[in-house]
Amino acid sequence: MMEAVEPGGLYEIRLDMLNPSELAGAGIEALFKTGARLIATFRPSLSIPGAAAEGNRLAVLQRAIGAGAAYVDIELDAPDAHRKALLAAAQKHACLAIISHHDYEQTPAHDALIGIIERGKDMGANLVKIACQVNAPEDGARLLGLLDGQTDLIVVGMGPLGRIVRIAAPLLGSPFTFAAPDEGPLTAPGQIRAGELEQVIQRIKGL
Repeated sequence: MMEAVEPGGLYEIRLDMLNPSELAGAGIEALFKTGARLIATFRPSLSIPGAAAEGNRLAVLQRAIGAGAAYVDIELDAPDAHRKALLAAAQKHACLAIISHHDYEQTPAHDALIGIIERGKDMGANLVKIACQVNAPEDGARLLGLLDGQTDLIVVGMGPLGRIVRIAAPLLGSPFTFAAPDEGPLTAPGQIRAGELEQVIQRIKGL
């Protein structure tokens, strides 16, 4: 993975998708000291439930923060102790905290989305991320509409109809968007390859 990370670039590191051997030893520290702006993300495992798995996830994320992660992704519904420990580590190491909410089935109503944003900020987020399945064009419009006046909000559309959200969000105030590597597997439905996304955004800016 380290060979794909270039100094100065912005990358999300999905720690939950690495092999256990890559999470052990000094691998995490070496990865997060490459000079790139890295988002440390470790999604809960559905196949390894329980306190032991949660404790390991917390420990790995704390190591990533201590090694220089620029951002740490914390789920909105994470256990209180997990969230508070990561927020404390992030503050200590000047790492920005992203409180994230994912809905893989639908895009909630506007008022529900506003409530999610407010909850994330109340929890201590530097940035709030909302990623929702887009089942109709109006879902994408509702997500993009959240960016009105917001500079600390990331919105992501999942699924084929969500691609327009990924393209338009950074043009409308979202700090950044998410894309898949130019090679390798996609990590979320509706992702666009980084090179393709960059070309599309540059063409729009040039109109």
